[in-house]
Amino acid sequence: MMRGPLVAIAFVVACLCCGPGCGRRLIGFAPDAIDAGVDGKPGKPPAVTAWEPKSADPHAHITVTRVADQFTYVGFSDGEIYYRATAGGTSWTRMDLSDNVGGQLTPRMAVTAIAIDTLESSPGIFVGYAGETGAHSFWCAVNKGPSWLERPLTDDVWAISISPFDSSAIVIVTPSQTWTGAGCASTLSQSMPGTFAINFPGAVQSFAEGRAADGSRRAWVGDSMGGVYYADDIDATAPAAAVWTAARSTGMPSQPVIAISVNRDHPEQVWVTFKGLSATAIWATTDNGSTWTNQWRPDLVMTAAPSSMSSLNAVSLVAELDLAYVSALMPDPAGAATKVLSFWTVGRAQPWSLE
Repeated sequence: MMRGPLVAIAFVVACLCCGPGCGRRLIGFAPDAIDAGVDGKPGKPPAVTAWEPKSADPHAHITVTRVADQFTYVGFSDGEIYYRATAGGTSWTRMDLSDNVGGQLTPRMAVTAIAIDTLESSPGIFVGYAGETGAHSFWCAVNKGPSWLERPLTDDVWAISISPFDSSAIVIVTPSQTWTGAGCASTLSQSMPGTFAINFPGAVQSFAEGRAADGSRRAWVGDSMGGVYYADDIDATAPAAAVWTAARSTGMPSQPVIAISVNRDHPEQVWVTFKGLSATAIWATTDNGSTWTNQWRPDLVMTAAPSSMSSLNAVSLVAELDLAYVSALMPDPAGAATKVLSFWTVGRAQPWSLE
């Protein structure tokens, strides 16, 4: 069953510096300030710089992160992927270099999505890529990646999510359609109403797991019409009997929900990205969906004209640093490689800065 939508208030954050004398500035936040540098481009605070893995290619930039219970994963624009322990990890290990025994070499394209199943002691890792026309863009591995397998999917991957009801059920969002499957080896099919037996009438575009106010597990769902919903106490309720509550805000677009991202350490903080590159494409809540704020900033300016096949990917959250990453994927109209621009921000009220 459905309940009525929740009403929220959106706000707009103004430019921090406009005019002469802004060649170098400090953007204040606790505990560190962000030094903008001589060219006016904000530099990362020391805590963020110290946390990030260093790519083998000095020109590569971070395109996606995934913080899970046991391990944290980071993907780069050149296909590099690193992981380390989430709790107390101090060094990064590269995991995209397949041993090629029963596996294949992973592509040298931008990593745009990373999803992890719940069996993290030997996790199923699902990775999406974007960049090269016709290249296989969905790959998977177990045990942190010594052997990788590709699947016959050639679209850019915008997001990958896993059902909170079934860790083998995956959703892959691409420009042409949304795919579903059961783990790595399954045949992929289109997500349709009724694909998942979770008492949800719409076509699922994205899943996420969160927590209700009482600490019970919450399932989040985004659909193809721009709907955002949650169901609580899913451990005590059969999936087919799930009760869904709408959590949309006035101003949210009626566009497919590309991804829902939940802050692992603060599950009341949730981000939603919608299809397209527009001023209503990215939203966040700090109260578990009661109210939402528009997170688009003037800084998310694209240097190429976006098309109907362009979109943001999922927002990547690093709770310990109050850090968020997001990438914009823009296919070239002439059919050349997709352009991937990546941005970061510290704190929801700060501007986005180009990686």
